Amino acid sequence: MPNWTQQQQDAITDRGHSLIVCAAAGSGKTAVLVERIVQLVKEGCPIEQMLIVTFTNAAAGEMRLRIGSALEQAARERPELGEQVLALSRASISTLHRFCGNLLREHFQALGVDPAFRIGDEQECGVLAQQAMEDALYACYDVGSADFMAADACFAQEQLAELAQALHGFIMTRPDPWAWLDGAVASCGCGADALADSPAVHLLVSDAAEQLEQLLADARETLALCRGEGGPAHYAPACAQDAALLEELLCAAAQGYAPLRAALASVSYTALGRKKKTDVFDAEIAGQVKQRREGMKKAVAALGELLCVSLEDAASDLAMTQAPLRGLCELVRTYDALYTAAKRRRALMDFDDLEHGALEALAHDEVREALYAQYRYVFIDEYQDSSAIQEAIVGSFAREDGLFLVGDVKQSIYRFRQAEPSLFLARAARYDREEQTRARRIDLQRNFRSRANVLAGVNAVFGD
Repeated sequence: MPNWTQQQQDAITDRGHSLIVCAAAGSGKTAVLVERIVQLVKEGCPIEQMLIVTFTNAAAGEMRLRIGSALEQAARERPELGEQVLALSRASISTLHRFCGNLLREHFQALGVDPAFRIGDEQECGVLAQQAMEDALYACYDVGSADFMAADACFAQEQLAELAQALHGFIMTRPDPWAWLDGAVASCGCGADALADSPAVHLLVSDAAEQLEQLLADARETLALCRGEGGPAHYAPACAQDAALLEELLCAAAQGYAPLRAALASVSYTALGRKKKTDVFDAEIAGQVKQRREGMKKAVAALGELLCVSLEDAASDLAMTQAPLRGLCELVRTYDALYTAAKRRRALMDFDDLEHGALEALAHDEVREALYAQYRYVFIDEYQDSSAIQEAIVGSFAREDGLFLVGDVKQSIYRFRQAEPSLFLARAARYDREEQTRARRIDLQRNFRSRANVLAGVNAVFGD
């Protein structure tokens, strides 16, 4: 019987909550996941009522072996669990794409897909995609719409193709790709008032506020140096004014982009005081104060340059991009239609097709309700590498208290495949709120993989 930590034990035994387990490297997350599954089986939940999603086929195979080994051991003590060992071969332990493929084959008639479809490999799909893009470019040039020609005036043909494929790859990871795309283009003509409330501007202001908070903390430390033992007291008035200035900038940031921009544009500093003959201080500390103050000034100046454009000018610049963006979207839509047609002629699907097909199937009440009834618990490993559409697929049928999500945002390595670690962070923050009654966050931070001296060295480096 393993000697579980309290956090591991909580992740294994908690019932009545959906859980997100933030598990650092070497913290035993897979062992915890397997033990939770085995305990649920012991409590009477059949293994066939669990959906266990891993990121790769190899990981799915390993997971099945580990669960099988744990169930066999449990069956030696409780022979009635032998049925669950035999049922393991029918258990839903796979990648999400394999799950989606099975769902499409089960509901092929309602979706109008060929039940004999196959999954194209990267090379085959790449060849079809390249040909579809070439044909899409020729088609768009042949039509010669004003929007597409505006895009052509901004980019070379090769750049247009690269941008279109990148944009297509991005929107396909969303549950509503075309609606999202139309909304994104429309937002470029929204005007200054709407731009002020846009996520992009909010992010700019939020990042600036975070930097100002750090600069204020540093400025207060600088002031403490001036007032401390051996400090240049004659620098204190100017450093106190620096702290007051940063407080004012933070207040402006709380009011939004325009007030912060105006405040940054009017920044001025008080000169450092001159020393008197009677002043006694440490020259090294005085040098530190000067250095820290210059660094603060440069950081504030950089923020001023970042927010130097008015919302009116920014909105005007964005509006000028609408026509070429519409032209780029025209190319993306044409490419998608040609690429989709080429795949259908070959009864071929790629991973995007699997995900969107599954989401289409789940739009049918009977499909969604059947999965809700079939799966009491849903486990997702490496959740930090999920995308928006994968989140929508699982979220459409998972029970409110039946999710078990495990991962580590620091180990997210699939941004190039449009994984969104922000989904992990957002759910972790949501599950951590006190008012949550059906969800809970558990942190596994203790490392069991590395030696103590390795951990001490790493913590010393990253703790500074």
